[in-house]
Parts: sequence; C-alpha cells; structure tokens
Amino acid sequence: MRINRTVAVAAAAGVLAMTLAGRASATPPANKVLQDADSTGISLAVDALTPTVPKPNDTLTVAGTVTNTSDDDIDGFGVELRIAYDPVSTRTQVARISSGDETPNTRGVTDGLNLVDSRLAPGESAPWSIDVPMANLGLGRTGVYGLRVDTFADDNSEQRDSTQTFLPWFPNPKEVKPTKLVWLWPLTNTPNQNANLVFLNQNTPQDLLPDGRLSRLLDTGLSAGAQVEWVVDPQLLAAVNGMTDGYQVAGPEGAVIAGGSPQPAVDWLVKARAGLKTASVAASEYAFPDVTALTRAKMTQEVVQATTASTEAVGVLLERPVTTGLAWPPGARTDAKTLTLLQKSGVRTVVLDRAALQPADGASNDISSAVIRTESGPLAAVLTDRALSASLGSAGSSSADALLDRQRFMAETGVLTATAPTTNRILAVGPDPRWDPNSAVTLELLAALRTSPFMRSASLAQLLADTPKDVPRALAPMTATGRRAALSPNYLDRIKATQEQLEVFSSILNEPGELTEKYSTALLRATSGAWRTDRPGGNELLDSVTDELNADMGRVRALSGGVKSFSSESGEIPITISNDLPVPVTVGMTLTGDPPIRLTAQKFAPIVIPANRKVSTQITAQVRGNGELPVEVQLTNQAGAPYGEPTEVILRSSAYASAATWVVVIAFALLALLLLANSVRRRRQLRADANSAGPSDTEDSAAATGPADE
Repeated sequence: MRINRTVAVAAAAGVLAMTLAGRASATPPANKVLQDADSTGISLAVDALTPTVPKPNDTLTVAGTVTNTSDDDIDGFGVELRIAYDPVSTRTQVARISSGDETPNTRGVTDGLNLVDSRLAPGESAPWSIDVPMANLGLGRTGVYGLRVDTFADDNSEQRDSTQTFLPWFPNPKEVKPTKLVWLWPLTNTPNQNANLVFLNQNTPQDLLPDGRLSRLLDTGLSAGAQVEWVVDPQLLAAVNGMTDGYQVAGPEGAVIAGGSPQPAVDWLVKARAGLKTASVAASEYAFPDVTALTRAKMTQEVVQATTASTEAVGVLLERPVTTGLAWPPGARTDAKTLTLLQKSGVRTVVLDRAALQPADGASNDISSAVIRTESGPLAAVLTDRALSASLGSAGSSSADALLDRQRFMAETGVLTATAPTTNRILAVGPDPRWDPNSAVTLELLAALRTSPFMRSASLAQLLADTPKDVPRALAPMTATGRRAALSPNYLDRIKATQEQLEVFSSILNEPGELTEKYSTALLRATSGAWRTDRPGGNELLDSVTDELNADMGRVRALSGGVKSFSSESGEIPITISNDLPVPVTVGMTLTGDPPIRLTAQKFAPIVIPANRKVSTQITAQVRGNGELPVEVQLTNQAGAPYGEPTEVILRSSAYASAATWVVVIAFALLALLLLANSVRRRRQLRADANSAGPSDTEDSAAATGPADE
C-alpha cells in the first residue's frame, strides 16, 4: 500500500489515530450531499476511483482534495478509507445511501490514518490519494459495497467531513448474467427559431461549437458505436441544415443581425451524416411537443402534424432510412387520450417512465417494455428506468459529483445483477431529451458496458422483441406535479388564437405554400415540451411569431381614406387595395356607415390582387341625410369573413343644401303668382264698381267739394 502525503510525523500520527478511533465508534457522518462544509470548516471531495470495476488482483486508487472552509489555518489533515461489512441488498438501499438517509456499517481498510502535513490557509485546497490492493479490502460475497472516505483536521476534532459512494465487486464473472441496458440517446435542442428562422438567442449556434452541448452529445454518442439508440429531432436537423448557408440572430431592440460563421453547423452535420450512417436511428416527433397538454387542449391537429409530417425529414437530412413512429412525451408520462391520439397519428412506439404504467392484479413491475391497449389499437411502450436515467450526470457537475453519479449508476445495475444473478434482465435508460452529459462520466460508463461482468448493452429491437405480450398494464394516474409541469392552458390558448389568425391569412392567399407553412411550423416549435421549464422563452417565441404574422397580414390592406364629398345622395367611393406579398390574393370588401342606416353600398365582388401590386376600384354608395358620415372599409376573404384591420373614409353629403335652394325658388314663384292673382282681382273689382255708379251722383259730389272750400 502507498500513502501519498507531504510529511508524516509519527508522533502526530499516533495521537491523531487515537482521536480517530474514538470518532469511528461514534455515529458515522451523513452523506456528502447533506454536509455543510461552512459549519465543519473542512470539505472533502472524491474525484477519482479506479479501476471502475476492480478485479481481484487490481489495486484500488481513491483520490481527491480537501479544502479549508474555515476562517483559520489548518495544520494538516488526515484521510481514511472505509468499506461496508456487507453488500447493499436492494436498490432502495442504494437510494437511501446516496441521499444520506442511511450509512452502512463500515470498517477501516488502511493501516491507521493517512496524514497529509499540508498547512491550509482559509479557502486553500490540497490533494490526497490512497492506494490499496483489492486483496486487502477483505471483501466477501459478490455485490455492491458501500465505500466511505473520512477526513479530519489534525488539530480540531470538530473539523471533519465524509463522502459516501459505492464499489462494485464481481470477482467471478461467470457466476452472473449481466443486466442488459438499452441506452436511448436523444439528439435535440431548444427550438428557438421564429417563423423567419431567426434565432432568438445564441444557444443553438453556441451548442454547435466544438465544446458545445450538441457537439459533445454527438461526439460522445458516436464514440459508443452500437451501444446507443439514437432518437433524433427533425426540428434540430432542419435548423442546423438551414444554418449551413448562413443564419440570423435577434439583436437588441428587435433588430436582426447576421449570425456567426456557418462552418460549425457544416462540420456538425457532416459528422452526423457520416457517424450515423450505420447506427440505429429513430425519428422523434417534431420538437418533442407537449403532446399531453395539446391533447387536453383539444389541439389534435398539432399532435398529428408533429408526429407525421416531419418524421421523413430525418431520413432526408441524414441521407439514410430511419425508424419512424416513435413518440417521447415530456416527463415520460401521459394519459390514455394522448396515447390513443398518438396511435391514430401513426405512432407505434412510445417512450415512458416505468412509473407511468402500473401492473394489474399484483403483476411484477420489473419490466422495461409493455404493450398498451389504446382505443385505437396497441402501442409498444419502452419503459425507462428513472434512477438510472437520473444518475447519468450533467456537464455542469463537478468532477466529484460526476464520480458519485457514475458510481451510483454502477451500484444500481450491480445490485440488480447480484441479487438475481441468473435472471435475464433488460433495462432502458432514457435521460431528459435536452440532456447535457458529462462526457467523462458517460464515456466511462460506456466503457464499463463493454467490459463489466454485471452489465451489457442491448438494442431497442431486442427490447421490443422481448416485450411481454400477456402482462396487463394500466396507465398510472397523472400526478398533480405532472399536471402543473405541462404547458399552461393560457399559453396554449395564445397558440390557438395565433392559429386562427393564420387560417384567416391563408384564406385570402391564392398560393399559400411556404408563406403559411413557415407559420404552422413555427407554431409547432411553440408547442415543444422544452418550454415547460422555460416559460419566458416560450412566450418570447410566440410573441415573435405573432408579430411576424400580423406584419404579413398588414401587407394586404385598403389604402383609401380621408374625405369624399357627395353633391347628391349617390356617388362613387374610390378604393385602392395594396398587396405587398409575393403571392396573389383574392379579397372582398364591405362598407359600413356609422350609423349603418345612413349608408347603402353596392355589393362588392371579390377581386384578385396580383403579387406586389395595387389595384384601384370604385364602389357606388348612397348616403341618407346631410353632413359627414364615417364609413368603415373592411377587407374580407371570399367567404365574407373579415380580414385585417379596417380603414375609414369620411363621406360628406351636400344633397340637402341643393334641395333647400329649390324649395326657396319654388316658394318665391308661388308668392309671385299669388300677388299677381290678387292684383288682377282688385283691378277687376274696381272696374266693376265704376260701371255701376250714375251721373247725378257725380255732379253732387263735385258741387259739394268745390265751392265750400273757397
């Protein structure tokens, strides 16, 4: 055995060993994940354990670092390696040990304390390493043993920390049948392109860089060869393929800027085509949609479109045939209505969590595939193992956390094999579709699959062929947590509203084609399960698509406005319709007065407006009443449904003023006639009076008036 230390002082070692003896008899510390390093003043990390699966003649090496988390100097520390007396008996026990809820009864395997005489200032770290021959561990029967590493500051009995992990021990490989693993390898991204294929952020371009997530996924998976089953998103391949000719990214304040070099996308796609040429590849639904939420919202068309229309794209873009008809609901849980709809849409295999199904009549739950009877027919279900899938680690993990994840994975499979060594068993591993793996951990696990005596890789075809046909399975009820995780009804209502707008837009297009397809596809991206954990990102995408659609709809509009004067009750209203779209449209038009009773307009037959043209026309209308009349000009589709926002024209009628003039003229004429008639009548009366008077009357009158005045 070799003990790595800077300085070892025998007297100090003796004193510290006595201290440790007392501590060892006390209750062992909790699992590392439950330790508070700030309170203990010292932190232990285990970031190396080799070999991964030791053989009897191997030497086990365990190494890591110790960090001073206190405010005072630490004058050295000690490290001790301890092994459990008995192997772990169940997977439940593995989980309890991993969470810190259980600590196995252990014994020391080194000759006293391994001292590191390294003075640590606050915040400083120092390495440590322990080598021990496997023969010195004294392991008994085959199985998975709990392994604990303790560290103590040499001058403070309260400064201590521990880490628990696992050590698989299979000295006689021929005594066990390995547990077979089907490793599903999802290849997708967050679908953040709007309808014009502008990336709303730099995530996907950065993920395609050599050290990006998508590159690590591809490289790590390709290094595994036939050990993994690829599940490829057609949305991702289409996005990357589009980037090879250049791409755009949303800039500040709504600007659109040129993306970076397309070369990373070119290189990635070339590598994918070459590497997946002979691999087992299945196409997923487009953008891994939240099919459960869509079904509940009665958005069946979106589910059908995602599961059927795009799956051929994977084969086309990879330039090889692929398996189709596979669906992977978010969270690997769903309900009966969704499964029925998927089956009707052409899905034949669905990936679910094992907990998504429950056995009937006490049947065993220890299966990794099943046949589900839906209302529309049978579905093959691949049932992933949650614990194994969760222990794969992530790229953001520290080296210490990554090691714990790796050993947890090994422990889960090792316990299954050791507790039933002669049983043929197959498990499915399915990480979250947007998994960001720790490449080092993943490669070590893949290597272990090739060499480990207790686990082997298997194919999806093999798993499905071994599916028990006579085991009745029922769907487990969706949990409240699962329902809350789904895309919200309000969010889906927004998608529906935009879809309705798109239908109105499509109804006027003589050649819908790509112009409407790009919006349908963008709305599919908005239904992705990725937005379950990124609600702001989903809303941003939907806002962008809606704004683009409104802008395109606004390119077909009535331009007429202002004021139009009528000198009589009837007149012609000039209307100009503009079409700035690259395709011809057919639109109708309605005119509505305010109030409507004052306006009667000619029925307007739909007309064709060529692409990028303006057409002027006139509508005959009649206005009742004098003065101004606001008139709303509304474009329609051929069925008469409103299209876009209306425009307004003001009609100004002078018809009453003209009528009043004629009334005055007629009134004066009548008055003149009346006066003339009265004059004629008086003249006639005077003449008649004169004719009736005698001569004496005349003379008397003259005599009476004349001389008297004199």
